[in-house]
Order: sequence, then structure tokens, then C-alpha cells
Amino acid sequence: MLEETPQGVGVSPRRERPLEPGDAAPRLRLQDRGGDWVSPRDDGHAGQPAVIVFARLPEAAGLLEAFLKAHHAGGSASRLFLAVQPAPPQPAPGPERAIWLADPGGEAAASYGFAGAPLASAVCDANGRILALLSGAPAEQAQAVAAALDSLAQPACIDGAPQHPP
Repeated sequence: MLEETPQGVGVSPRRERPLEPGDAAPRLRLQDRGGDWVSPRDDGHAGQPAVIVFARLPEAAGLLEAFLKAHHAGGSASRLFLAVQPAPPQPAPGPERAIWLADPGGEAAASYGFAGAPLASAVCDANGRILALLSGAPAEQAQAVAAALDSLAQPACIDGAPQHPP
């Protein structure tokens, strides 16, 4: 269920074109397992890279479990949000730091372009910009998530200029 907020419903409206890396991530505001409304851009989560995984349960339970194992093995320091439909499992598997959110009608997944995908993920930088939009095999997604997060640690080079020493 989505919450009515001063800005409107808890998910950004659909876009006229598909999301691409560099675009601002759609805003989400979904309920967690305790019934609290959570947004990856809330003060408690803002300013950190985020991985948002969209999964349809129970069909994608095995895929989600494989993704979580591969993601956890990488030791990522990002925030991990799991938006599942119809609702998070009880008890929820996966890393303790994972934040489980309910996306009962799949509106959040659709706002990222993942309508109907059994398992997909979006990686966002600390400023809420899309780094990667991923679907496919869980292990490959987890590997691509790790690569996208690693790219944040790499210093940016402007116009091919060499890096200067620190």
C-alpha cells in the first residue's frame, strides 16, 4: 500500500522514457515490516549509496536468496533495500542491515522500469542518481552491483587528465 504524502503518492509517477544511468532515481516511500514508512532518501538513509532490489515472491524466492548470498559475500557498505511484492517474508532472510519494504502492487518496481521482472536491482549513488539498472541471473546481478559500487570509490578523471598525487 502506498502512502499519500504532501508530494502525492509514495512512488514517483511513470516516466515518458526509460530510466538510464545518471538519471535521478524515482522517489519511493514504502512500508517496512514494522509498518513504518521508509524512503531510501529519508534523512536516516540519505547521503549513502543504495541498492534497491525488486523481487516478486514467492516465485523469485530462490533468486532473491542467491542474490543476497552473493551480495553479502561482497561485503558491501551500501544501504540495501528489498522491495518485494506482495510483502516481505516473515522471518526475513538475508543480511541484518537489509531493509525489507512491501511493494504489494509492484508500483515501485514499475517506476524503475522493472514491471513484471521476477528479480531486478537498481544501484544509486549518494546523491540519488542511478548508477546501474540490472536484471537477470542473481549472481551476475550481485557482481554488477559490486562493480557499480566499486566505481564510486574510483577517483574521477576530468578530460583524461592524469591524477595528481594526494
